[in-house]
Order: sequence, then structure tokens, then C-alpha cells
Amino acid sequence: MNCTVNCTPDGRYNRQQAAAYLGISAKTLANYAVRGLGPRCGKVGGRVFYFQDDLNSFIHQGWIS
Repeated sequence: MNCTVNCTPDGRYNRQQAAAYLGISAKTLANYAVRGLGPRCGKVGGRVFYFQDDLNSFIHQGWIS
């Protein structure tokens, strides 16, 4: 499967884009956030976002294989 995920110029992803980048569902990523287990995320105007560096750190920590 070939999937392209776009982010903003500063490297931000919304939850759906971040989940696609990680290869998991957006619901799983939301559950991780609620439980404090997922990659670091931020909120602006009620919208959740993730930075690519935080997603890569999450992968390198062994959460995603």
C-alpha cells in the first residue's frame, strides 16, 4: 500500500494525518492521548495536532513496529 500523508510547512499533522503516518487508526491515537501513552500533542482552537518529530520519537521508542 502506498500512502502519502501531507503536513503543514512547520511539520504539524492533524489526528487523522498523524494516525495514517503511524499506521494506526485515529481512534487508537485518540485513546493513547486520553491515557497519556501516545506521542506528544498540542491543541490550537480546539484542534489537536502532532509534530513529525514527536511522531518519529514515538516510533523509535518502540510503540509502533
